[in-house]
Amino acid sequence: AYLAPNASVVLNLNPFFVLEDDPTPGGNDQVVRASSLVFSSLKFVSDLRRGQLAPDIIGRKKNIGLCMSQFKRLFSTARIPTENCDRIESDDQATHVIVLRQGQFYYFDALWPTGEVAISQVELARNFHAILNDASDCDSVRSAMRSVGVLTATTRDQWAKTRTSMIQFSKQNQEVFQIIDTALFVVCLDDCSPETIDDRAAN
Repeated sequence: AYLAPNASVVLNLNPFFVLEDDPTPGGNDQVVRASSLVFSSLKFVSDLRRGQLAPDIIGRKKNIGLCMSQFKRLFSTARIPTENCDRIESDDQATHVIVLRQGQFYYFDALWPTGEVAISQVELARNFHAILNDASDCDSVRSAMRSVGVLTATTRDQWAKTRTSMIQFSKQNQEVFQIIDTALFVVCLDDCSPETIDDRAAN
């Protein structure tokens, strides 16, 4: 039901949610907010990987444990397009985060191989500022023309064919897809600021 439809996953299958504004002064600066959210996410995946995450429980006396096996697929998991049906791939050894800005992909390591967080919130902010500065030097029209990410919005069969041909064309393309597919998660530092809830959902 989830992997077989040929419709674009962006609007038809992938859920999303919009966060409320941060209530603290200055907390809604893009870099400040991204650094905070990413750092918290890294602490969560670190606890999960090292087996230190407390189990979810339910019941009046809180004595019934819930299955948490799917938590492992929250991070470093990608939906890979293939003809007729997508497949899910996970990499429980990945340590890097992908950042998108103006169609450009950037990445850096954020966990040690042992699973501990390898970067502070301040260092995350520095990385994000460096990415914003680098992306601002890119020609926005050329970036849009070379933006591979938009291909994921096509139908599954079309995306599968395009991805396969790109991988066959170049070993470097194959390596780049591997980096993207295995990332802990992707952070999008959009350069637009939708004002209303409807505009945010459409974005």
